Amino acid sequence: MTQVIKPTFPCAELPDSFFWPVSNRNYISSITLETLENCTELTGQQGLADGSGKSDAFIYKTGNWCLKTSLRNRFKSIDEGQEALVKLSKKKFCLDHLLPPKTILVLQPENEKYFWLWTITPWYKTLRSLMIEAVETNNEPLLAAALQAYARVSIDSLVITSQKNLSLDIHPSNFALPDYSPSNKIELINYENVVYLDDDMIETTDCLIIGYALLKRIDEYEKWSKALSIYILTLEDAILTKLTQKDVRKLRLLQAFQDIPLRTTLAQKIREDIVSIIKQCQNL
Repeated sequence: MTQVIKPTFPCAELPDSFFWPVSNRNYISSITLETLENCTELTGQQGLADGSGKSDAFIYKTGNWCLKTSLRNRFKSIDEGQEALVKLSKKKFCLDHLLPPKTILVLQPENEKYFWLWTITPWYKTLRSLMIEAVETNNEPLLAAALQAYARVSIDSLVITSQKNLSLDIHPSNFALPDYSPSNKIELINYENVVYLDDDMIETTDCLIIGYALLKRIDEYEKWSKALSIYILTLEDAILTKLTQKDVRKLRLLQAFQDIPLRTTLAQKIREDIVSIIKQCQNL
């Protein structure tokens, strides 16, 4: 019989060395485990769905907080756990303005035998969930706004990769809005306020997955011509204004758009246009 593993939830009664940043540990006291909701619908997701593609993830919601861990973040010794905490905290620090406010990392012991590394953030509305809502409600302005924010923050992520050798998972489910308001959706999609939620960040000097990620949105929303026009224009503008030829070479950006399996002829054409735009980046 397969053993069902359940994580040990984070608590405040731990030494400072079990938290990052220590200054945020007081937020733990506002998290109520009695109202914890296991969001299994947000794990193992593929395609147009919102959520994590990892099937071993545990995602919980309580009040306005999100608590997240995984079987990969369950360690057999305190040394392994502390090493993982330090590594993840350094990566989170590199996110700069993309780091969600009030983020807390907690290394939680499980009967002193195992140690769970948790990421805690406020519960935010993801860009993918906004895209889903826009399609379901036939709201093309909302879709355009979400795609526009996604285009700009994706190129911001490339800048981080170029400057700090840290590649982010560029998927709409991994970006979210701290200031989302259901009554004022479109006006509040300001890409400068978008944050990165995922813990998966790879130490690398290039970003060969970016071409597939950016062009995939065109395949997904091919029927929404006005929204895609805004997305493409925003993407091309962000590439020209934020990236240099030095970035292009380091990131191997031209190679990132080669040999990508694309479903639509529109995506194939846009790939050619984007390659042309990349070649026009300033040579500073």
